[in-house]
Amino acid sequence: MSFNVGNKSVQREFKRFIGVASVEVLTFNPTQEELAKLYNTDSVREPVYIDKTPEGVERVKLVFYLQPNKLMHKEAGTMILPVTFTITNQFVVGRNSGKHQVIDSYGRTGWVTKEQLDNHEIPTEYQKYKLLEDDYRPTYVGEENLTKFIKAYANIPNLTRTDFKTKEISYIENPNDAKARFNNLPSLFKGDFTEISGLLSVTKGYLVKVAVGVRTTEENKLYQDVFNRAFIKNAASSYKLLEREIKNAQDNGAFSSTEFKVLPLHEYKVEQTLTSEISEIAKVENKPLGDDYDDLPMFFSDSNDNTDM
Repeated sequence: MSFNVGNKSVQREFKRFIGVASVEVLTFNPTQEELAKLYNTDSVREPVYIDKTPEGVERVKLVFYLQPNKLMHKEAGTMILPVTFTITNQFVVGRNSGKHQVIDSYGRTGWVTKEQLDNHEIPTEYQKYKLLEDDYRPTYVGEENLTKFIKAYANIPNLTRTDFKTKEISYIENPNDAKARFNNLPSLFKGDFTEISGLLSVTKGYLVKVAVGVRTTEENKLYQDVFNRAFIKNAASSYKLLEREIKNAQDNGAFSSTEFKVLPLHEYKVEQTLTSEISEIAKVENKPLGDDYDDLPMFFSDSNDNTDM
C-alpha cells in the first residue's frame, strides 16, 4: 500500500468572547501585505476601501483593527477585532422630518431645519442646554459614529459639564481641548487617510471600551462582532450608554443576528442569552452618566435622537 497516513482529522475549536473590552488600535485601512502580516497568512484578498453605492454615490470604508489589552484580557489578548465605518459622500437628512443633521466643531450633532441651516441658527432647545455651537456644518452619512469612536478613543473631553444636582451646565476651562471634527472629510473619498492616520500616530497605545458580540450566520457559524454605534472612554466605569444604544439598535432591526452582553469581557457559551444578563451592571449602578456619557444632560431626553432617519 502506497498511501501515507495523516493525523486524525478533528474540528478546530475557536474560543469566542462577549462583553465590554478595553481595546487598542493595531492598524487602520491596511494594505494587502499589511493585512497578511497581521493575520499571519497569505490568503488575504486585496482590500477595497473606496467604491460607489448602487445609486453612484462615492463612499469609503474605514476599518480599524482592534485588539483587547493583553493585561486586562489575558485569554482574549490575541483576538483581532475589525470595526468598520462606512462614510458616504452625501449629507444626512431625516426621512420623516426633512431636517438636516449637523455637527459642530466639538463633534456634537443636532437636527435643524433648512432655514436654520442656511442662517446657522441654533434651535431653542439646543441653546437652552448648550448642546450645539453655531459653527456647525452638515453631517456626512456615517460621520456621526466615526466621530463617536475617535472622541472616545482619543479621550477627548466633552465641551460642557453638567451638575446633576443643580442641573447647571458649564463649559470646560479650555474649550479647544474638546475640538473633535474632521477638517477635510471629503479627502477620504480620494483615498487620503492622513487626517485619521495622523491622529492614530499620536495616540498609539490608547485604549477605548467597545461592546464585543458574537454573530451567528444562517449556516450557524459564529463570528466575533463589534458594536459600531457607541463607545466609551477607557476610564469610564458606567456601561449604561452601551446598553441603551445596543437596545435601541436591535429594537430597530440592526445587529439582529449578533448577541451582545453589557458585562466585562468573558468567554462566550452558546447557551447564554442576552435577555438574562444584559441589565446586570445597570442594577448595581446608581450614579448618573456624567462625563462617561456625551454632552446631553440626562434630564433633557433625546435631543440628538435620529429616529426619524
